[in-house]
Amino acid sequence: MHLLIGIKNFELPEGFHVWKARLVAAGNRHFHADGTLVIELDMYGQPADLESVRLVMAHGVIEEDGDGIGSDAENAYLQSEYGDKRTWASLPKRFWPKSWYDENGDCRFKRPMVPMRKACYGMKRSGFDFADFAHEIADRCGWTRIADYSPCLYVKTVQTRKLLLLMYVDDLLGSGKKALIYLEFQKLQRCITMSEPETVKRFLGIVINFSRTSTFQAICDFTQSEYAMMLVSRYCEDRKYAKNHKFAKVWTPADPNHEKEILTAEAQAPGVMASFAAKHVGGLLFLVRCTRPELAVAVNLAGRHVASWTVQDDKILDRIFAYISHTSDAKLRFTGNAADSGKLSTRTQVDADHGGCKDTSRSTSGAVMRIVGDAGTSCLIAWRSKRQTTVAPSTPDAEVVAYNDGLKLCALPLTGVLESLQDVVKMYVETDNETAQVVIKSNLPKKLRYLKKPQRVSIAFLHDVMSMPHHHDERVASGDNNSDLMTKPLERVLHWKHTREIGILCSMDNAK
Repeated sequence: MHLLIGIKNFELPEGFHVWKARLVAAGNRHFHADGTLVIELDMYGQPADLESVRLVMAHGVIEEDGDGIGSDAENAYLQSEYGDKRTWASLPKRFWPKSWYDENGDCRFKRPMVPMRKACYGMKRSGFDFADFAHEIADRCGWTRIADYSPCLYVKTVQTRKLLLLMYVDDLLGSGKKALIYLEFQKLQRCITMSEPETVKRFLGIVINFSRTSTFQAICDFTQSEYAMMLVSRYCEDRKYAKNHKFAKVWTPADPNHEKEILTAEAQAPGVMASFAAKHVGGLLFLVRCTRPELAVAVNLAGRHVASWTVQDDKILDRIFAYISHTSDAKLRFTGNAADSGKLSTRTQVDADHGGCKDTSRSTSGAVMRIVGDAGTSCLIAWRSKRQTTVAPSTPDAEVVAYNDGLKLCALPLTGVLESLQDVVKMYVETDNETAQVVIKSNLPKKLRYLKKPQRVSIAFLHDVMSMPHHHDERVASGDNNSDLMTKPLERVLHWKHTREIGILCSMDNAK
């Protein structure tokens, strides 16, 4: 066992720092009595995904007099029993009780050990044991896991109103009618030692500002301004820029002419950021996944060359941080209206940039998925930007693959969750490619029959799914397809049009 002391939120400004101390088991030093290494089963508690976080907050925004509340389970793992009672541990000497010593101050035992009764941090199965414990508590309190989605997401009906609960290890997030969700958290408090629930202000490092303009209308903003500026500061330090370096203003995170640019020998020379590239791209990916989808294409461009970094990649990364330095106040906004409760739809837009990658000639699939309503509800739940696995010979090929990815990874799973909240959910999938749409509707692939082998795309599957009741395949004009933002660098006007329409608000959008 080891005593660890550290600072939580160290990557944020000092005002957010919290000192933490924890007794941690050395899970990598787990031996049998004969000294041989214990081979443990792969047991772990699955963490919640970011889409689930956004789903829960969207529900709070949309519900009449709704709220999104959070609470922390205190010393979470230690509240659950350790699953393997055969395990013993050796304590640091500073924790040895006086009864272990004789009158001369010598330890009475050659190597004192204590039985491990609680799920200590550091042990491989402790996360699983706590997740099992938490599920038993939730089940006892009347919560039901949403089937076939996430084991961390629960629903409960109270007085005909639906409530949602998300358990992310020791963080609890709930939403629904304010009075009811607070009462349900009080019931959980009787079984789990946890902090007083309150309107959530921060979750997984994301600052959340939930505000209700009336009983029926609410907005929720998600920001990572401090984290974004920390990334910029860290980049400037590694780039050897001056402490108060001012980046030139750029209106988009990636050059729209990037793929057309002819690289010189100088541009292909090793870049100065080669040894730091992985660190900075990794930090940017977390920003993209949480609150800044409009950065996805630019960060993916940088991420492709982490192992073979060049001067051109220095230029790409520098532009990303220049853009972030001028858009650090950007926020993802959810807008909800209770008039849409029970009548919500999902709208997924898909697109592909045919052969856009100049390194491989592969296409990029993009998708954005929102919960929408006729009274003005709009909540961006999921987005994707991913290079396809093989080269697409034509635009329809690439578009069908993008359609498949958006349908299976965004539209269907999240629509299924909404069906736990209302009886009927209309699912709209929109593409701007007429040929791809005709192929899927007719189920006559002709020249696209080969897609099942290289891309694992079944057109019969797409046809059958979109032929189901309440599933709608629609055409969207190319200029109105917001998923275009996920496939290629855009020029200024179109970039900000799509950014605004998916719910990203930023002062730079209105700047001259």
